[in-house]
Amino acid sequence: MMKSEWGAIGNFKNGEFGLHQGYYNSLAAINPQVKNIVNLSTIQAEQQSIVSQFNAIKNLNGLSSNTFRQFR
Repeated sequence: MMKSEWGAIGNFKNGEFGLHQGYYNSLAAINPQVKNIVNLSTIQAEQQSIVSQFNAIKNLNGLSSNTFRQFR
């Protein structure tokens, strides 16, 4: 029984690790829509738009200040 439980724990750990590893590997890939933009001002405008959108939702009910610390 213990061997079975240890195996289940190992499978869970490896599954979680694989999911996280896949996520971090995806961060290294450049979105083709961004990669094909050669105009730096367009990228900067999109970045500012994203920041503005996050700033606009900061005061929504149900969100804590900790929610947005990860985006800084």
